[in-house]
Amino acid sequence: MLCQPTHLYLRRLMRRYSHTLTIAFALSFFLLLNFAYASRNNAKAYGHLAITASHSWTLQDGAFSLPEAKAGTAYEFQFNTEGGLAPLKWSVASGSLPPGLRLDEQGKLSGNPAQAKAEAYAFVVEVSDSARPPQRFPLPCLLFVRAATLRILTAQAASGF
Repeated sequence: MLCQPTHLYLRRLMRRYSHTLTIAFALSFFLLLNFAYASRNNAKAYGHLAITASHSWTLQDGAFSLPEAKAGTAYEFQFNTEGGLAPLKWSVASGSLPPGLRLDEQGKLSGNPAQAKAEAYAFVVEVSDSARPPQRFPLPCLLFVRAATLRILTAQAASGF
């Protein structure tokens, strides 16, 4: 296949094979905790611990699915770019961000989402550069804001006693 921008290649794959494409990465690291224990009879013990973490993002019908947020909990996601002529300008081109979130000049989406919804918030983030005429790149996004954990508060728990 000829070289082409990654986003065009991903969109072509989505049209050809499915409406949902998952992009995943795995961050793996190995933490070795060495310890030695010697008792009076010279019995020894050794140990190690391995930890693996991973996360995935999903493109659904051409939209980028951001990592999920939780209502009332701090949220942060940094959009990144390559190319273009600095300074860059970030904006929400269409749709609206969940209440409590904002997009700053450096492309950081942050805040405390205030309202959970059963479906995703849909909006388009756009970055433009300082060239004349400016280059623009819109990115349709989906953000699920989950509700805080449901619990029953008694009169004592609600008043803090």
